[in-house]
Amino acid sequence: MTSKQINQVLANMLGLSQMYSVVILNGRGNLDFKYRANNAACFGEVFTHVNKRESSLECSKKIRLRISMYTDPEANIKKSVSNVVFLKREQITQWMDELCIMFQAYNLTYKIINTKLSHYVGCEPLDGIHIVVKAQNIGHFWIKWILSYIRLMSEAPCSFVLPEAFTLRECIPELKAYPVLSTFMFIWSTCTRVHAFTADSNYNLGKGEYRVFVPRTMTYLIDAVSKKVAACKSIDNWHNQEFTPKKFVLDPKDYPVSVNLHNLVRECFGKRGEYRFTSNNYIREYVLVGKIPDKILKLYKDCFEKIKESII
Repeated sequence: MTSKQINQVLANMLGLSQMYSVVILNGRGNLDFKYRANNAACFGEVFTHVNKRESSLECSKKIRLRISMYTDPEANIKKSVSNVVFLKREQITQWMDELCIMFQAYNLTYKIINTKLSHYVGCEPLDGIHIVVKAQNIGHFWIKWILSYIRLMSEAPCSFVLPEAFTLRECIPELKAYPVLSTFMFIWSTCTRVHAFTADSNYNLGKGEYRVFVPRTMTYLIDAVSKKVAACKSIDNWHNQEFTPKKFVLDPKDYPVSVNLHNLVRECFGKRGEYRFTSNNYIREYVLVGKIPDKILKLYKDCFEKIKESII
């Protein structure tokens, strides 16, 4: 991405545009569900199909998922599309490799295919990728989970949180001992609910109390993913449960007393009322150039010190 493009990337007022296909074979190997969308707001059709199974723990014999996303930032700049991945290619690979490790119980595999994408007929095709995932003997809940995991790469503001996760791992090397998802969840403790992800650690807190999602080891996540989960379970409830937040206080000499970390970070950012991952300035001046403001980095480090003994 060029410097000119970085200074034009938009962090808000973006249109949702998921492009994907899903094929599910039931336990007998027969077609259970098939769906394709070229310009959808979400994975609603798939989630509806899975959630109708309610508390079922039944497994699918085979699944094939294909999720498409732009890699050309012009899709964001010129078309205001919220389906653009801003990670480097090696970061995309790491994110997906870790998915394979977590889902090894289901023989999960993936491949990345370079392509040209256009979400409307007649639109100029732009560079993108297809991510094709296959797995076997897998519960229906995990179909929703995998789709959501991949979407974190491309739907704003999550698509801006994830690059900051990779940057933070360079600033706090201890985080490299855990999956990137753990760093994402740690940062998400300072975020607010959005369309793509509504896990929330900022609830039922007294003023001056804070709560952070605790990172998990790969061993922990492999075990968590290998368990059967009711088809209708919420993705966000699963993350709240498995990355159980820890409550603590920060020294009021170092930080203003606030109602939660989300608001505290706004004060550290110096722009009360503005959410940094929907701020054009923050995205352009920090996220896309691999930087984190000193005040926010200090907060990250202090929070990590408070919770690192709880990592399992």
